[in-house]
Amino acid sequence: MDKNRKPAAEKLFVYGTIKDAEVQLCLFDAVPPTRPGVLEGFAVHINDQGYYFLMPMPGNPIQGLVLSLTPQQLANADAWEDVPYYTRKKYAVQVGGDVEECWVYNGNFQSFGLADLNRIADVDREKVLAEIRAILGK
Repeated sequence: MDKNRKPAAEKLFVYGTIKDAEVQLCLFDAVPPTRPGVLEGFAVHINDQGYYFLMPMPGNPIQGLVLSLTPQQLANADAWEDVPYYTRKKYAVQVGGDVEECWVYNGNFQSFGLADLNRIADVDREKVLAEIRAILGK
């Protein structure tokens, strides 16, 4: 076994707050390699605190990003997503002409309607960045 070999990248499909490059930089200490991805069969909803989660909606595509993360970066994402508040599960995501297994975070919340995916979340960006810094001890 090659000791200099990097561990395989963890693929994470993001559809909300973590799509934002400034959030990625704060959360991962870098903007990781990203590719456009599509998750089929869900719709993005918003909960009472302004955060996004998925609910099944057959045939509906969600446009997002697939991030290539190190194990430490994925652990940072777990801390931010407050696992097990949100759960992380693998789903088939369309990436280019391929289908790849990617981690996806989801919560089990009461819906307050469909989310506006042009926003990072229905919360203030500085509040999000401050929460990340506090969670990661930065």
